[in-house]
Amino acid sequence: MAEIIVPIAGMIFVLSVIFGRRMLASLDSYFKSKQLANSDELMDRLDQLDDLEERMRVVETVIAEENIPLKKKFADLERGSPS
Repeated sequence: MAEIIVPIAGMIFVLSVIFGRRMLASLDSYFKSKQLANSDELMDRLDQLDDLEERMRVVETVIAEENIPLKKKFADLERGSPS
């Protein structure tokens, strides 16, 4: 009976090591791809924040300037040419 159990236990151990390494490699790959996706999302959010900061600078400039009427300034902004 022991002659059968030892080889089977050895095979089970070897298979466990092989499949365990494969599973760990798969999990590592999965977590790296998740981290990369989160990194891309973070970069997109930072780009949006930069755009919003630039828009706020333009609005502050529009409000601060008293020489040009606000309606004309907003019309210029809508056309895409801040003056």
